Amino acid sequence: MDRSRPVLVVRFLALLTAVALLDMSGGAKGEVPLVIPITDTAALKASVGKSVTVTGKVSRVGMSKSGFIVFINFEGVPSGGFSAVVKSANLTEIEWAAGANLDLALPGRLIAVSGVISLYKEAPQIELKSASQIRVSGMRSAG
Repeated sequence: MDRSRPVLVVRFLALLTAVALLDMSGGAKGEVPLVIPITDTAALKASVGKSVTVTGKVSRVGMSKSGFIVFINFEGVPSGGFSAVVKSANLTEIEWAAGANLDLALPGRLIAVSGVISLYKEAPQIELKSASQIRVSGMRSAG
């Protein structure tokens, strides 16, 4: 059995999804964001300051101890890898885009997020500030 086939299929689907969502870059008009695999931490770190689109299956939504930051973690992403973050001031708009409270709406779903990569404690992240930066698949994916 060819073990690389499922990996290739997942990569192809992620690329196809990201390409279909290029209009949500949040960058300058006409700017095309880079499409980087969500598990490629090195490439994401190398893209600090650049507009990118990443797609992945949400594993967990949590809140910082302070209660001011919501973070979205993804399956297959190691500790210290990519996260999407939402500050409390932007939470209502992002939850509107997701269709519900994030911790209810996102786990198990494929999402695409776009924006400028920054680092927090050496981990790459995108801060979601507007609804245009997130797209949520219509159905939960099989685990």
